[in-house]
Amino acid sequence: MPTIDDQIGDPTTSEGFTYSPIGSWFLGAIGGCPDCALPSRGDAFLGSFHGSFFSAQNPGTHVTPPTASVKFTGSSVAVICILSGSNTSLPSNLAFDIDGVQQGTFAHIPTGSAQFLANQTVFARNNLTSGQHTLVIQNANGLNPSFVMLDSVIYGDSGGFALSPTTSQPAGSTTPASANSRHSNSLKKSTIVILTTVILVTVVTLIVLLVFWMRRRRRTRRIPSHEPDLTPFGKSYASSTAEDGRDPTRFSESHSDSNTISSSRQSYLRQELREAQSKIVDVDDLERQMLSPHRIRGRILRLIPPRTPSTLRKNLRDATAQLTSARARNEELMARIRELEIQMQSPWALGLSDEPPPGYSREEEA
Repeated sequence: MPTIDDQIGDPTTSEGFTYSPIGSWFLGAIGGCPDCALPSRGDAFLGSFHGSFFSAQNPGTHVTPPTASVKFTGSSVAVICILSGSNTSLPSNLAFDIDGVQQGTFAHIPTGSAQFLANQTVFARNNLTSGQHTLVIQNANGLNPSFVMLDSVIYGDSGGFALSPTTSQPAGSTTPASANSRHSNSLKKSTIVILTTVILVTVVTLIVLLVFWMRRRRRTRRIPSHEPDLTPFGKSYASSTAEDGRDPTRFSESHSDSNTISSSRQSYLRQELREAQSKIVDVDDLERQMLSPHRIRGRILRLIPPRTPSTLRKNLRDATAQLTSARARNEELMARIRELEIQMQSPWALGLSDEPPPGYSREEEA
């Protein structure tokens, strides 16, 4: 059966997952839960998985539930995940849509076991109309907290997909056979295809590099390079004058290749997004460190002289003020992250317009 891996997609059709919102899914980690325990690479198909955590009450996660969508062609489909058994406070509550219609849900509550359950079929649907479909996996069913490690999706036309015995029953899923053996066979076939492709690409690359090196040795003079320095707002163009007399500040005239412009601008916005995400503070952990009674007795009270309750009160006020400041800063960072996510889909970021996004002036672009 064809398999769509969470990282490399489908090697036969090049279809891959689309994860949203940006920053809510992490490769080999759990978006929104940096302290969560992780399975070994051997538990995942091709050694990779995408994880996310959603909680409407947690300011560290996005305000909308994370989704992973993918297209497939066939009449049957199954979703494979890795389930956690250790943390009973992190259940899985998933919903599955096909072509805009909800086809099932899934719920799993960890038992407290230290083991991970690999290669678990959490959703199976057969007897679809044969053709192209869009599957959307939502990491939340309602507002309940939800934790997921997405591994892969398998599909085809022969049917026979069913849930794993350890998983909960999603709504409307009816098939008699297990998808696990099919998934194992698909894994072997996909691995062979991938290894063959990698070997061929490596050989071709080595040949091209060898030819390039031999031609370079024959050169009698060096050809100067005039590659422009693409910056998101074109500052490098404003500091120099083109030899042909054209205005270098006009980004669209100097660089008509919209794909290169889009890549540069997208890279800039992604860097801004990563910087904003890295500055978000775990306020709950900070509060435990600063206001825990044991830490106050063990750390703060040793630093103040006896009979000075006002000093203790001042320390507590300072700690509370720092927590308030951290929460406010988190809200500003979350607003900035949402703004950057919107800007990444703007005509400017896609290379369709030279009009900079809100918050950037024409002087900055020039």
